Amino acid sequence: MITNEMRRHFDKRTNRHIELVQKYIRKINKRWDIAGHDSSKFEAPEKIPYTYLTWRYKCNRENTPYEVPEEMKDAIHEIGRAS
Repeated sequence: MITNEMRRHFDKRTNRHIELVQKYIRKINKRWDIAGHDSSKFEAPEKIPYTYLTWRYKCNRENTPYEVPEEMKDAIHEIGRAS
């Protein structure tokens, strides 16, 4: 089950990711659809798997044990292949 803490962390981390993508896209002066690059992460079918994935990254950084639920592993793998 996704907790409120997991949702808040996902939102914060993903918004920061978007800020950094926009910053570096501008730096290298490419003409990308910056707003569209990550906006799909906040919608189905990507949001739930990305929430679990970003929580796993956070736990790994903090050396906190966390195992992604088995039923989410395929969905996480799929979003990784689509990126």
